[in-house]
Amino acid sequence: MFSLFTELDHCAGFVISIKKIDMLTTEPSSLRTRWLETREVTGREVTKELEVTAFEMNHAYTVTSDTHGARADTHFTFEPAGSGTEVSIVFTLAPQTFLTMLVSPLAWTVAGKVRKALADEVLDYKRVAERVGGVP
Repeated sequence: MFSLFTELDHCAGFVISIKKIDMLTTEPSSLRTRWLETREVTGREVTKELEVTAFEMNHAYTVTSDTHGARADTHFTFEPAGSGTEVSIVFTLAPQTFLTMLVSPLAWTVAGKVRKALADEVLDYKRVAERVGGVP
């Protein structure tokens, strides 16, 4: 399952909300891999630059983006679970500027939307894994 999540060239076909990926680095997914990701968010397309900021092959990785003065980290962990893989995701949003610190109490509204988007993304990957015969 780890390799499925880290196949950036194909994730636009795996995850319904991802419309386009433009690689900014040429190496396969690893520490410091960077790309532009265009997603449909609440009916409009949004493009963000993302970077892998932590990477442990076949076990975990973290994707980071800095947007409008806030740092977003999404940490993915993969653990064997019976005949499959359990995927855990932890999302953190940390204000980096005074302005984003002032509006950080509003972050709870964003957190619910992010939680739903991440759950949908995992389901998209699960469907792909099942279609290709159960990617470990």
